[in-house]
Amino acid sequence: MQRNPFGTYDNSVPVADCSLVEERAAFEALFPRGRAVRDTLVGLRIALCTGGAAQIEVDGRRYDFREGGVLCLTPSRLVRVVSLSTGFRLRMLSFTFDFLAGQPFLLRASVSEAMERTPCIEPDDEARRSLTGLFDFLRMQLGRDAFPSRREAVEALLFILIAEASHLYDREPVSLRRTRAEEIADGFFALLHRHFRREHSLAFYAAGLCITEKYLIRTIGRTTGHTPAYWIAGFRLREANVLLRSTDLSVTEISELLGFASPSLFARFYRRLSGSSPLEARKAAR
Repeated sequence: MQRNPFGTYDNSVPVADCSLVEERAAFEALFPRGRAVRDTLVGLRIALCTGGAAQIEVDGRRYDFREGGVLCLTPSRLVRVVSLSTGFRLRMLSFTFDFLAGQPFLLRASVSEAMERTPCIEPDDEARRSLTGLFDFLRMQLGRDAFPSRREAVEALLFILIAEASHLYDREPVSLRRTRAEEIADGFFALLHRHFRREHSLAFYAAGLCITEKYLIRTIGRTTGHTPAYWIAGFRLREANVLLRSTDLSVTEISELLGFASPSLFARFYRRLSGSSPLEARKAAR
């Protein structure tokens, strides 16, 4: 078997519930050059390149992250920094979904999918100015340790930032007013991001939302156009593709990571959804 082209596979990235990184050294500490790092943040990272350029691979695909560009990282991405120019600078906000537990989840399925397909984009001047201003306000509020409403101010600014980022990927407006169905869909995807590797039953997600399985199926179908089983399988398939393409883990090891009872069950699942075997997919990617 060929060696992992990304080098060492690091599975630990310690983060705070909400932090703003503006130092190149701090960014490199999270994502060292030349090493593929599984981002364990159960939340969202939004980075704005403020100078220079970088080449970054996300789940095995390479992107040019240039001045003025925006990088959005949803949970569990495999990140490798290929190169950084001498003048590379950035501002990167990271926050967990738990930090906004009292707010609408906001990251709709369509937006999350778009961010996963194209994590690095180049916004227009107006959007770039808006993002820059929001980063400025967030830096100020995060530094106000003695301010009694500091958390509330940060949460409000994060809501605006997510709305701005969502607009870059999806033209649907973000609203604070959610129906019960939208609340359930938000909760389902929040749980799915955390547990998709090990929890695959509708019973688990229905119990986590305090609803019946039948109601979960009906609600997710109405709000997303797909069943919960479709989304659970899709998350597992995407992760399988990343691991097959970007690591040297064996098929057996991957099947265990994704909660399959045996490699043969994993292989059948993979062939049914992708049309090829895991080994065929790995060979085609290298």
